[in-house]
Amino acid sequence: MPLYFSSSRKYPWPMAFLMAGLVHLLYRLLFEEVNSFLSGYLDTYLSGPATGTLLLLIIYPIYRFILEDDRDPVEESLAPIRGHSSAFLQAILLGLATGMIVWFIALFWPDTGKSTLPPWQGIVAIVLWTPVVEEIYYRFLLQGFLMRSMKSGGPSALALFLPLIFATGCFIFSHDYFIAPVLLIPSLAFGLIFIKWNVTAATVSHAVYNAVLIGGTYVSQNQG
Repeated sequence: MPLYFSSSRKYPWPMAFLMAGLVHLLYRLLFEEVNSFLSGYLDTYLSGPATGTLLLLIIYPIYRFILEDDRDPVEESLAPIRGHSSAFLQAILLGLATGMIVWFIALFWPDTGKSTLPPWQGIVAIVLWTPVVEEIYYRFLLQGFLMRSMKSGGPSALALFLPLIFATGCFIFSHDYFIAPVLLIPSLAFGLIFIKWNVTAATVSHAVYNAVLIGGTYVSQNQG
């Protein structure tokens, strides 16, 4: 029965998806509460990544224990791209292309003119902090674990793309419903670069993508 049993000693892979879904539900419930609390003390651009960081410190050990995820985060993040400068080039180009596509789509949103450029602290958080937090959670924890759980029967398209779809769904439905559909584009892009390389490359793509959107906001504000 290839692809049925997970690499975890406890769970077949359908159960691994269920457990990952429950962990994500817990994460989102906690995120809303903690973010609401921190918003009273921090700027909106800072409260989100701060909340994500705090929850990663809580969720990560629980996730590893419950799902028996024994992957080495340092090795998994660095080994696949050592000596591969093309990994970073591909990540940067993908982030640029994805950002340009989404920015072009945003030109047709009815409230595009309401977008404002965040303060410098917000820009740093959006470009550097948020991508790290989100990619560790959505790519390394969710997508990465589920990919591994399905690869016990050997590599297959299903083992690669079912976790991608799952993580993408979790990502887009964790954001505002108005922008959720367009987030399908970057989420799939980051997931694919994760499959190709690793979470570090996905984080670089995400950071470049966010930088492009901020640049697009600046350009829009200074037109006319």
